[in-house]
Amino acid sequence: MSIRTERVAELVQQEVAKILQRDYADRLQPLVTITDARVTPDLSIAYLYASVLGDEKAQREAAFRHLEELAPEVREKLASQIRHQLRIVPELK
Repeated sequence: MSIRTERVAELVQQEVAKILQRDYADRLQPLVTITDARVTPDLSIAYLYASVLGDEKAQREAAFRHLEELAPEVREKLASQIRHQLRIVPELK
């Protein structure tokens, strides 16, 4: 990855983690942590990697499904947070 994509990936990871902690902590049970982010070279898609703290497999799968449902909403909040740093906010996957 280039330096630019690494910086954008780091920025997206930090901001999404803050958004999830600040705005969705009550809705995301069990605890979800964003562990890594990768961004495509054209900066159009960000792949987020998450870990879920929980004992039951069904509970973890439900948390990941819920994260996928929240992705468009989180992207909107991300856009308002980083609008001065990026022209186009990457799609979250």
